[in-house]
Amino acid sequence: MEKRELNSLDTEVLLRLLDYCKYLYEEEKERTSRIEKKINIFSLFLGGGVLVSLVLPLEKLQLLFNGNILTQPLRLFGAVSYLVSLMVFLVSFLHIVSIYKVQKFETPTNPQTAVSKALQIETLNDFISNVIADYSIASTRNHEINDTKAQYYSRALAFFVLGVLLSVVSITVFNGLTFINGGK
Repeated sequence: MEKRELNSLDTEVLLRLLDYCKYLYEEEKERTSRIEKKINIFSLFLGGGVLVSLVLPLEKLQLLFNGNILTQPLRLFGAVSYLVSLMVFLVSFLHIVSIYKVQKFETPTNPQTAVSKALQIETLNDFISNVIADYSIASTRNHEINDTKAQYYSRALAFFVLGVLLSVVSITVFNGLTFINGGK
């Protein structure tokens, strides 16, 4: 099969291809919106999880760290669970911050540049081919950007769940120690 240039295709074919490229671009734009909504909601949960972990009553923390912690496995386990849960929440937070550092959504060539390009192009097919290239490049880059954001989000969510589980463990240990010590 012979290889042909994009601008050598029939105008109707080029217009259909342009519609398809616009469709792909819009799909990635919608995907970006969905990912960003999830990230915003998740950020609220992450903040809440960290607050719950930090709001543990100080006297229970003192109970946990009182005495020789190395000779009391329950206290050691509670302390380690608590500290690791805080570190895991921090890692989750850092993944969320990394999402905001990922490159922003890319748009096709801005109108002013498109007009100046159009003035230099001689045929309709060449113009349509340029627009197709702009949409194709933007869609491909946006897909990569969205994939990167989704990966960071998935990791942040996994670390958050781990942090919640560790927080529950440490709270259970705190409450168990309080019960064992007669409510003190």
